[in-house]
Amino acid sequence: MDNKMKGRIKISIYAIALLMMGVIGITSALATIGANFPDASQTMIQNLISIPCFAIIPTTIIVGKLMETVPKKIIAVVGAACFLVGGIVPAFITSSFALILVMRAILGVGVGISQVVSTALVADNFQGEEQQKVQGTLQASQMGGVAVMVFAGGWLADIQWNYVFYVHILAILTLIATLFILPMQKVTVKENDAKEKHSVHLT
Repeated sequence: MDNKMKGRIKISIYAIALLMMGVIGITSALATIGANFPDASQTMIQNLISIPCFAIIPTTIIVGKLMETVPKKIIAVVGAACFLVGGIVPAFITSSFALILVMRAILGVGVGISQVVSTALVADNFQGEEQQKVQGTLQASQMGGVAVMVFAGGWLADIQWNYVFYVHILAILTLIATLFILPMQKVTVKENDAKEKHSVHLT
C-alpha cells in the first residue's frame, strides 16, 4: 500500500473517531433539557445518555459480522448518517420526549458503528509502530470530538435548549471523509476460515 493510500485511510479513521464518544456530547445540557420536559422524571432525562449506550452493544456485534461481507466504507457511511440523523433531528422535536429517545437510539447505532469500523481500519491497514501511532492519534481525535461537542453543547443550550443537538453536526466532517476520502477496499476472507471450509468432507 502506497503512502497516499495510507494517508487517505488515516484521515478517514481520525474523522470517524470524532464520533466515538458522541453519546455524551449533550451532557452539559441535561438539566436544561429536563427543565423543558417537567413531566419527565430525572431517570427519563438520564435515558438520553443510557439509551444510546444500550444501542451500541448489539450494534458492535452486528457490525462485526457485517464486515465479513460488506466493505467498511459502506458501513462507515451508514454509521455517520445514523449519527447525523439521530443527533440533529431532536433539535426539531420540541414536544415528544419519547421520539427524542428514539432518535438517540439511532445515534447510538452510529456511535457503535464508528467504534468498530475505526479500530478495524487501523488493524487491517497498519502494523507495528505505525499502528500504535495511528491508534494513539485515533484516541486523541476521539477525545477532541467529545470535547468540542460538550463545550459547544453548553453554549448552545444557553441560547435555546434544543440547540444543543446541533453539536452533532460534527458528523458532516465524518460523512464527507467516508464518502470521498476513504478508499473502497475489498472484503478479504481470512485464510484460516477458507482452509477450514475446504477441509470439511461429507461422509
